[in-house]
Amino acid sequence: MLRIALAKGRLQEDFLDLIYQNQGTMSQNKRSLRLTDRLRNWEILLPKSQDVPQYLDMGMADIGVVGKDVLLECKSNLKEVMDLELGRCKMVIAGPTENKGKVKYKTVATKYPNIAKDIFKNKGIDAEIIYLQGSVELAVATGIADVIVDIVQTGTTLKENGLVVYEELFDINAKLVVSNEISSRKFAMIDSLINELKRGGERCEYI
Repeated sequence: MLRIALAKGRLQEDFLDLIYQNQGTMSQNKRSLRLTDRLRNWEILLPKSQDVPQYLDMGMADIGVVGKDVLLECKSNLKEVMDLELGRCKMVIAGPTENKGKVKYKTVATKYPNIAKDIFKNKGIDAEIIYLQGSVELAVATGIADVIVDIVQTGTTLKENGLVVYEELFDINAKLVVSNEISSRKFAMIDSLINELKRGGERCEYI
């Protein structure tokens, strides 16, 4: 059986739609964190996105589907085998509309402290990084931080909180990754999964 760690949430929905295209061939309980496809001999685990790399590193899963932001933040060395073009967004620096072009990056709020540290280190800026687990926009609104580093898809949340993008850093999308310790016995099953994804749409690009 091929065990797949699939980041729970929107990426989960998009990935399953790409594979099954509403065919309903999987045994699924909406509250279950484990899905089974007996026809393909797959078991799909649904951890939080931040935990997907650890599932592969610990041998709990053979292959994973997770955003590039998670891989960069945890400094993962997992092998990326497919670019899925799902969950496309951008990593940005954002702040108050009225301060664009004037603000100094002294304090930065983010869910991605490692990414933020690397970004400002490369800029030669000694910024204080404030780690928050969510709603980072509030850090600027309450004066805790000058700017935020976060992922943005439509920009609606930024706009609703009086923020604008100061700088687009890099693109983010979902990746298909495999453990460096995966058994060669699973290679054929992984190839089969990749072929399924290719047939699912031209949005997928094999690396």
